[in-house]
Amino acid sequence: MMTRHRQSGASLLIALIMLIVVMLLGVTAARMSLMNEKSSRSDRDRQIAFEAAEAALRDAELDLSAGPDNSANGRGQMGAFPALPGRCNESGPFAGLCHAGKTPLWTTFNMLAPTPWVEYGRYSGQHFPYGAASLASRPPRYLIELIEVGKPSASISALQRLRITAIGFGSRESTQVILQSVYAIHAIHAAPDSPGKSPVRISWREIGNWQEI
Repeated sequence: MMTRHRQSGASLLIALIMLIVVMLLGVTAARMSLMNEKSSRSDRDRQIAFEAAEAALRDAELDLSAGPDNSANGRGQMGAFPALPGRCNESGPFAGLCHAGKTPLWTTFNMLAPTPWVEYGRYSGQHFPYGAASLASRPPRYLIELIEVGKPSASISALQRLRITAIGFGSRESTQVILQSVYAIHAIHAAPDSPGKSPVRISWREIGNWQEI
């Protein structure tokens, strides 16, 4: 009789242990599934922000390339930028154009402030869809800094190098991606067929640690 009770008690203990193991495995699987879902949502949101920032870079380049060939007062011209380093135009037709100083100006401004950042489409006339669940929470924005002016040659005027910094937002405003490009453009062309007429992007990078700068 005692042997039967012992066997029954041992079987019950084993069953309880197995039940606990199954429960722990279930909880672990649920947690892993939840973590994977959160990670997937975070990755999608970051991709939305990344694509928005890249769109802002292209919009800024369109903004710059539209002026020099068509207007002496275009936003890509030398006269559109502040004469003194460390200054930014915060309003008017040349808003968002800065003359870089020793410290990159984009690091000194609040990313969410209305100025001197330029919202997507302000000067290009392009439209950026936002606000829906699968779209960016707000339009991306950019800032343009004049960082270098080369010496003019016999056929081409001074070569400007411009740093464009763009910030894109995910479906959550807290998800932000910053991209930066350096853009080369000639201030004034001597002739329509001058060499190097087309403005060009000469470098690109993502700034992953921008919050620490």
